[in-house]
Amino acid sequence: MQKNRKCSLWWCDRKHYALGYCKAHWTAIRRFGTPYGKRTAMSDKMQSIIEDARALIEAVYYPIGDTRDDMLLRRAEKLIKNIEGS
Repeated sequence: MQKNRKCSLWWCDRKHYALGYCKAHWTAIRRFGTPYGKRTAMSDKMQSIIEDARALIEAVYYPIGDTRDDMLLRRAEKLIKNIEGS
């Protein structure tokens, strides 16, 4: 075993604790599922956008020919796929 091991995150110089991480990042993984800590405000904003897009799909869904509503539905579905894929 190596002596003086450091956290495996390149910017962290703390002493190794478990699974390649320092105690702070290891605890974050256990609590949040990621070594980076809590969800960011950006991920909360993205979730809000996804919910709004889903509401739009429900509001404009008309299974009739090629209308403006159908175009909006396709655009909203594409938006959700792009956001969830990110």
